[in-house]
Amino acid sequence: MNKKSTGLLLSILGVLSLVLITAGVTYAFFSYAKEGETKNTLTTGTITFYYDEQTEEENGISIEEAMPMDDNAGMALKDNKNVFKFKVTSTVSSGAKIPYAVTVRKDKESTLGNDYVKVYLTATGDTSSGTAKNYTTTDSTHVKVFSQLGELSSLTDEYLKSIKLPDGVEEKVIYTSEVPANSEDYTTNFELRMWISGDTEDEATTAIDYSPYEFVATEKTSGTDPLKADDLIQSGDFITSTEYYAKSQEERSKYERIAYVNMNERTIISEAQASNLQQQGTLDTTVNGKFTASEQFYSLNGQTFKLTVNVYANAVVVQGN
Repeated sequence: MNKKSTGLLLSILGVLSLVLITAGVTYAFFSYAKEGETKNTLTTGTITFYYDEQTEEENGISIEEAMPMDDNAGMALKDNKNVFKFKVTSTVSSGAKIPYAVTVRKDKESTLGNDYVKVYLTATGDTSSGTAKNYTTTDSTHVKVFSQLGELSSLTDEYLKSIKLPDGVEEKVIYTSEVPANSEDYTTNFELRMWISGDTEDEATTAIDYSPYEFVATEKTSGTDPLKADDLIQSGDFITSTEYYAKSQEERSKYERIAYVNMNERTIISEAQASNLQQQGTLDTTVNGKFTASEQFYSLNGQTFKLTVNVYANAVVVQGN
């Protein structure tokens, strides 16, 4: 995990007075200057800020064979591998305040789309007197998907909103707060949960149809080269049976079923392509060990979604021992 720190600049401006006295006598000039002897001193108070991952390294959320679930089930997830626990602690013995933000950064290797994953954060013990904001819920019962979470640019703190991210990185805000001035022992405990979005009654979120894709546009199936399923889904040329049977007979004639699926490479072979391969006598060598006979392609199968939790603070940050 990344620990971010910024410098809190404390400046001391010393003023040395130079007094010039002149006497109004012709040709006479008198000047006086003296360096001060008193040292005016400013000493900083104790300011610490620490992000502590309480879940052991590499033992955060790791859900295998995940299936869609509703928000109530997702919010109730518990035990290791389902919940990532961390906390923010701080001590501020002076009048300084420390605004901070908790974010989630999507790993570049993630293959699951941003609209499929719900991200839910709970926080306990925050003593910031109303400055805390949780970005993962629309209200107490509706949880946002990753794409709906806050942007760094939406933050009010000028430093936090200007954090520069590496190219191609997607990072969302899930919590903001402020360590109050003169806090002797500030601690907020967090628990992060995430799950694949299932049916929802939240009007702000459209329920996702996870029906398998079965019919591909005939104009895309010329030749015998396997077709990339995700590209066809994106272009609208690969549709579910629900979409297919909602079309007129004339429109249906422009589609054909798929015959084989390769989930590792996420490619398909249509019935027409399979027929061509069979006529060439190469169907067995093409399918063997790569493709499985299937009329259905489940887009959710074999996808991953990885997040890293980061904490940024706009003040002196000292890592604890």
